[in-house]
Amino acid sequence: MPSEDLLKVCKKFKNKIIIDVSDYRCNPELKNLRTEEVFQIFKNNNNIVYKSNFPWTKRVEIKKENRDLKQLECTLNNCWQKDCPSYCDGELHLCSRSFGIKRTVDSNIKDFVKITQSDCSKEIINLYTKKYFDVCDYCHTQADVQIPRGVQVGIVKS
Repeated sequence: MPSEDLLKVCKKFKNKIIIDVSDYRCNPELKNLRTEEVFQIFKNNNNIVYKSNFPWTKRVEIKKENRDLKQLECTLNNCWQKDCPSYCDGELHLCSRSFGIKRTVDSNIKDFVKITQSDCSKEIINLYTKKYFDVCDYCHTQADVQIPRGVQVGIVKS
């Protein structure tokens, strides 16, 4: 349950934060979940609050596939994450996996815009109009397996 201190902070910054309450009730092994009660507490404090119950994803190994341009375009067009922009360390990436792949697998990935104090709107437009990204060659979203929320903890082995 949220503490009084947390509720005070959430109330103070209610116009700047969104609260997402994960709903794990689909897992019968998890007992005494108070999802609805937690949701109502935040709602009663006039916070913007959502209940998430979308599935988690078990992903396959990240490795470079050496796809041709047509395959890269197809990968991007069929990607379920292509509309999940990510901003991290001053970089705007058009999918959340891009930053992780750049940081851990291939530091030469250039499919992002470095956000600076100067106007970078042209670079952002160019990023959004690309037909594929080099980072798509590492992606295997078509092989990702959906896992019901609340059971993903027990499914960590490949």
